Amino acid sequence: MDQWDIAPGDNWDKAINDAIYKCTKMLMILSPDAVDSNQIQGELYTFCEEKKPVIPIVYRDCRIPRILKAIQYMNFTSSDLENKTKIAELVKIITK
Repeated sequence: MDQWDIAPGDNWDKAINDAIYKCTKMLMILSPDAVDSNQIQGELYTFCEEKKPVIPIVYRDCRIPRILKAIQYMNFTSSDLENKTKIAELVKIITK
């Protein structure tokens, strides 16, 4: 999303913070790289501090961050990507 919505020369951190404060729900796509990313951890903690709903999506098997352990996640590992029922369920959750 950053390449689409953040223009060259814009302050990247400010644009991300603005987006976090404006949105009402966060889809947290979880993979080993995402879980290890300090940037993504910061975005997650900021969103949680705002007490906004987070929908964890496991894209690749990884450790679930502690802050998300009490939240039910959706499993979209490669074997589940074609599960149209799960995709429909996710769309329903997002558009509520």
